[in-house]
Amino acid sequence: MLAKNRAYRKGITILRQIPRYLKLATTNREDCYTHPPVLCQSFAKSGTHLLLQIVGGFPGVVHYGTFLTDRPSLTFKFLPPDKIRTRLGRLAPSEMVGAHLPYDESFEEILIDRNVVHFFIYRDPRDVVISEAYYLTMMNPWHRLHRYFKALPDMDARILLAIEGIKDPNCPYYYPDISKRFAPHGAWIQRENVFPVRFEELVTDRREKTVRQMLDFYLAHTRNTYQTLEKAVFVRRALEAINPKKSHTFREGKVGGWQNKFSKKHCDIFKQVAGQLLVELDYEVNLNW
Repeated sequence: MLAKNRAYRKGITILRQIPRYLKLATTNREDCYTHPPVLCQSFAKSGTHLLLQIVGGFPGVVHYGTFLTDRPSLTFKFLPPDKIRTRLGRLAPSEMVGAHLPYDESFEEILIDRNVVHFFIYRDPRDVVISEAYYLTMMNPWHRLHRYFKALPDMDARILLAIEGIKDPNCPYYYPDISKRFAPHGAWIQRENVFPVRFEELVTDRREKTVRQMLDFYLAHTRNTYQTLEKAVFVRRALEAINPKKSHTFREGKVGGWQNKFSKKHCDIFKQVAGQLLVELDYEVNLNW
């Protein structure tokens, strides 16, 4: 069943690429200034599909199924930066793309040059490791790390692995602790041309205000193409588009779910490897949690 579902999703994605190629053939770079591409980016397991659903409700946005990552799950090997730069330079006007990409100055230059509207969603790293432990154990058997998580005796051990990373020097895959994994991606948060949004803001009563701010950010890139639209209509449409069941990677999406899963050992190890990260992201004020 999993293989069948994955093959079906891949087939749909390929079919959806056909109109994308047609658009690329009939438009040019200048069209990106009236109908900008949109990059919905995240550190993995931080709410990428939620972000795609919301931004997909904005005017003019089209999703062809494109997803960019520096390490595909089937190989879990880093792609050459030149290959990523080529793909970023081929974003079509109005195209919405999901992504897990590290910060790179050359990537940023391409995104600015093509007037790409860039959203970056992030989440409490403690909830991220819970989500990742379940995802790599139960939801993606084709991921190269699946066997490492599946081989462990229980979920406590898997959560610990997601926190500490793989320490085995014979492991052919780079999977360091959560702080080191997050760092290359988190650098996007501080960039002026990026709209950073917390996952927690999109699943609480603050989300309508946040979505309105996101829409304003998007419209600022469109050269008044949609100046006569009724913003409230598109905010409502974006909020109504939220449907966790449509995400094949969704499990629970809880805020603070780590509190019911972390043992004292998990807390102690997390503080050692990523306690400062929580402070930097304003999830904690110190290590006394």
